Amino acid sequence: MNDNNMNWISSNIKPEGCERKVLLWIVWPECGWPSPPEAVIGWWKHGPETFAFGNYYGNFENANHLVTHWSEITEPTV
Repeated sequence: MNDNNMNWISSNIKPEGCERKVLLWIVWPECGWPSPPEAVIGWWKHGPETFAFGNYYGNFENANHLVTHWSEITEPTV
């Protein structure tokens, strides 16, 4: 998590507002997950107030326990 251009926010502070794409910083548990920490594009799900993402390990509909930080994604406007 060394990208100085990102505005990383602690996962203790949840996003406000609607469901949307966000950049998530994932830290995998030490046992059974051979992947180092990584940034992934995921979602903030407002209804259940959870972070979610999918990757080669599967789909994580409630990934709050894996997310340490998050950042807004600015999408281009047409």
